[in-house]
Amino acid sequence: AHSNLASLLKEEGRLDQAIAHYQECVAIDPQFAAAFSNLGNAYKDSHRLTDAIKCFTTAIRLDPGLPVAYLNLGCTYRDGGRLDDAISCFRKALQLKPEYPDAVVSLLHTLAMICDWQSREQDAQSLRTMLDEPLRQL
Repeated sequence: AHSNLASLLKEEGRLDQAIAHYQECVAIDPQFAAAFSNLGNAYKDSHRLTDAIKCFTTAIRLDPGLPVAYLNLGCTYRDGGRLDDAISCFRKALQLKPEYPDAVVSLLHTLAMICDWQSREQDAQSLRTMLDEPLRQL
């Protein structure tokens, strides 16, 4: 219940209240990796990057196979200027979930920030394939 309410509050932009409910959620179930990831997103949206990083790393420790936690951690690192760490996180998310457009876009964006064009064509083609596939099924 706390997780659902927190998600609604976050969508409404009521971040302090969302954080309080996510904190309650992880206090009730300290093994709930997705709740730590969601709490991290609320912290990130509140510009509390250090708290966000702690939550994402906790989510990853609890569930190392959670690609969204690596994506979110990477975005937080990128926002904090830790571009090499961000790239590593995006690559790990893609290792876990190769068909992950958000991770490919984030990786491409961050590689462009450091002017690394080595895998750009391959990564862009991978993204095009991912995005075209649903259209072919129509």
